[in-house]
Amino acid sequence: AERLPAFRLRADLERKRLAGIHEAGAALPAAELYGPARTAATYRYLADTAETLLRAGHSVIVDATFLKREYRCEHRQRAERCRAAFAILDCRAPVDVLRARIRARAALGGDPSDADEAVLQRQIEGEEPLTAEELRFALGVDTAAARIEAAPGLPELAQTVLDCLRDEA
Repeated sequence: AERLPAFRLRADLERKRLAGIHEAGAALPAAELYGPARTAATYRYLADTAETLLRAGHSVIVDATFLKREYRCEHRQRAERCRAAFAILDCRAPVDVLRARIRARAALGGDPSDADEAVLQRQIEGEEPLTAEELRFALGVDTAAARIEAAPGLPELAQTVLDCLRDEA
């Protein structure tokens, strides 16, 4: 995302900042940090900040799981109000790959995300699939294989994202 000409809002960073966590290594239990109230506050902040940046004429990438339809809808409506382009990167990988990434991230340390395998399991269980309407704006990204399936009208964005994925591999 750093190569794209846009501001990147990372849910993991903003979630911690909103919780008052400013020091490396400081943390709350994952169940509290990723609970419904903190999640709602984080997505509200992301939507407000993205809208402010869009109204100022900037492009924005909101880097978050967007598992709930209501959060995706809110961001799409705000982009439409700002007359900004909108796309969903629907990133997927096999669960065993996701678990391995979580373990590797924890072993390395230094990543803003404190999500553990229990958080991943709750995310899997609580995910609301994209609707037919949302699929019109979606780029399906297989992050394990660096492969993208683009909705009609999004081929240029798809190629840019694919190039970034390949550069990170």
